[in-house]
Amino acid sequence: DHRIMHAADDGTLKEDVREWPGWTANNLLRGLVPLNDQLLVITDHTTYSYDIRRRQVGIGSVQIPGGTVRRDNTGQYYVADKAVVIHYFDTKRGETYSFPVLDGKLLSKRGISPHSVLTDHDGNIWISTLGNGLFVVDPTTHTLEHHSPKMSGRPSIQSDYLYGMMADQSGNIWISQENMGISVVTAMPKSVRRLTATNSLSPDYANLFRSLHQTADGRVWAGNFTGGTFLLDNGRLSPAQLGISDDLLSICIDSKGHRWVGTRSNGVFVD
Repeated sequence: DHRIMHAADDGTLKEDVREWPGWTANNLLRGLVPLNDQLLVITDHTTYSYDIRRRQVGIGSVQIPGGTVRRDNTGQYYVADKAVVIHYFDTKRGETYSFPVLDGKLLSKRGISPHSVLTDHDGNIWISTLGNGLFVVDPTTHTLEHHSPKMSGRPSIQSDYLYGMMADQSGNIWISQENMGISVVTAMPKSVRRLTATNSLSPDYANLFRSLHQTADGRVWAGNFTGGTFLLDNGRLSPAQLGISDDLLSICIDSKGHRWVGTRSNGVFVD
């Protein structure tokens, strides 16, 4: 019903705003982005700016109607608009930086915005897309580097259709590619290696990994599109015997050593 609520000190939910300027019934809420004392409220048609202290709402100075909100591994927020421009909100510097990452003509193929965003140990921003490869942004210089298999001299990826990404504890970047396995990009020394479920570098549906996770014990897990779960063992992906025949969406180990596994259609398993 398009209301904004906040959690009060007593644990109850309080309603903040009822009256929205220019609100219409078909103006659906798309996402929220906290920025200092403001909260950007992104809807289908308008971006509102909500003053958290005064609890007042107005039209936002940045307009990203219909935007898709992403949050990276460090807690920073990004919004991809309908023109497939990424808006990066640097909450530490209080700055907003925008850059294009996908040709609008490619939207007809998949109709999906940039898939995932992460920040590496050096502060660089990595953006995977479904159709236009990989982008690496240096937020200090605002330089944009594009990686695609169609570009010579940049062998980081083997497909323009990219899914999950992960930065491991050593600073390596793991990138899941459509039917082409996983590319692992190391910073020191600079190198790229590929991992597949089939132990073959040829395209295969079993080599489409939708999820990548590293648990607290340092082990790396990967879940592919065909319901397989794999564990990195001696530099190779080996089937993990979890007794679960479903897509792996998330995995973690709690403080008592119990492993929690989230699946696409069969709920959560705990061992």
